[in-house]
Amino acid sequence: MSTPNGLGSTTVVGFPARIGPGSAVEQRLGSSGYLALRRIRCECDGDVLSLRGCVPSYFLKQMAQAIAGDTAGIRWVDNQIQVLSSAAQRSSLRQRSRS
Repeated sequence: MSTPNGLGSTTVVGFPARIGPGSAVEQRLGSSGYLALRRIRCECDGDVLSLRGCVPSYFLKQMAQAIAGDTAGIRWVDNQIQVLSSAAQRSSLRQRSRS
């Protein structure tokens, strides 16, 4: 939810106006109660937000997009989150640590 901050823009409820939309989304994802969403990274280019990372279900991918899309200053969400089973995520992490 967003509210006017009296400065001609809006603020995400519970977050100060000084942080950017990408940081606000990462904080909202981290406090959502879904542990897998804490690993999602956000990159903001103007009013377009890119989501990157891996989650174990399409439900969590959609939850991340819904949270991001409901953030002030974001007009478009480029959802590049990959859906991988927990076993596939562990395997991917092991392969990256070997490189």
